[in-house]
Amino acid sequence: MGEQMLILALETATIPGSVALARDGEVIGEIELPRDRYISEALLPAVDDLLGHAGVGLKDLDILALAIGPGSFTGLRVGLATMKGLAIVLGVPIAPVSSLGAVAAAVSWRGGGVVRAVIDAGRGDVFGGVFRAEAGRVETIEEEKRIRWADFWTEVRSGEIIAGLVPESERARAKDRGALVDPLHPSAGGVARRAFDRIARGIASPKAMDVVSIRYLKPSWAEEVLGERGAITGIVAGSAAAGVGGRGIAIEGMRPEDLGSVLAIEESSFSNPWPMAHFKAELAAPHGASVPLVARNADGRLVGFLCGRIAAGEAEILDLAVEADRRRWGIGTRLLTAFLDKARAAGVSRVHLEVRASNTRAQLFYGRFGFQGAGRRPAYYRRPTEDALLLALDMTKTVASAGQDV
Repeated sequence: MGEQMLILALETATIPGSVALARDGEVIGEIELPRDRYISEALLPAVDDLLGHAGVGLKDLDILALAIGPGSFTGLRVGLATMKGLAIVLGVPIAPVSSLGAVAAAVSWRGGGVVRAVIDAGRGDVFGGVFRAEAGRVETIEEEKRIRWADFWTEVRSGEIIAGLVPESERARAKDRGALVDPLHPSAGGVARRAFDRIARGIASPKAMDVVSIRYLKPSWAEEVLGERGAITGIVAGSAAAGVGGRGIAIEGMRPEDLGSVLAIEESSFSNPWPMAHFKAELAAPHGASVPLVARNADGRLVGFLCGRIAAGEAEILDLAVEADRRRWGIGTRLLTAFLDKARAAGVSRVHLEVRASNTRAQLFYGRFGFQGAGRRPAYYRRPTEDALLLALDMTKTVASAGQDV
């Protein structure tokens, strides 16, 4: 590395995302990504513009700093894939940075204090971490965790700064607790500053790309409780529109007029269901990145649905549910098969999901279809609190269906 550390930073965990260039801890340029373009289309042109305006080239970079979440599946996968490509070509190491730590780093240049950096996780939850941030330095006071907003506010103390993505509906509570709200959006500039701070003080070392892991904003809701959630999945041969138990089932794209039926199935399947806004967001997301599907019986009635994401050569199952009296008819399998067909056509090589560590039935079932363990996330689930086992499916292998399905 040179006398000054030249850092290229990406923040793609949140919308709209940004890229930044920094010399040591000083940001010398930052570009917010356009909201009307896919992240995958806008990211590299933004990097080119940023470097061009600064008069430097890719070969001059010393460190690649990447926000690793919590954040959205699509954004994180695109950011990771982009950094992996640059790291391989340039031979430059990666500095993974928590999105919450990046928020605290940005606050440290705006006055500082005790900062509770937050990102709304939806469903009444929040990801939060507590930091002391001053003059460009950030110290972790409490490790990051996912909790209910209601529980979060009981921990807030007078004079603290609540920084990050705070919903309008929650901001009034800060005043009640004597705290200040700084609606600071996660930024690539904060990522660069946090990376430099940690490296310069020897807290962290840049890593090879293959050991960097990312953290999604929420678990896959298609896997938690196998029977009551209708979330058994697998790969089967045959058409997704074939009959089940003598009843014809067709798999189609979700439409706005389906949302009422989808929400009814969701609320009857899960103790902590997605709100309507989440399904509307999936329908509004760019075509191809979001894949919302529904299953209809021979009468055209909606009996199940699946929401998934495809990005940067990988895919994730976000939500899958089947009407209670239609489970074990193979509808879940047919929904997943249709999604996997789309993923395969898009060149996806791996599909991700999570299961509770205690859910051996799900683990055994997924294992029959080629899903294998890929890691563990401590205390990832709540009600009750429990670790998540990460499972991944290698799409380059052909796996036959086995066992019972929904």
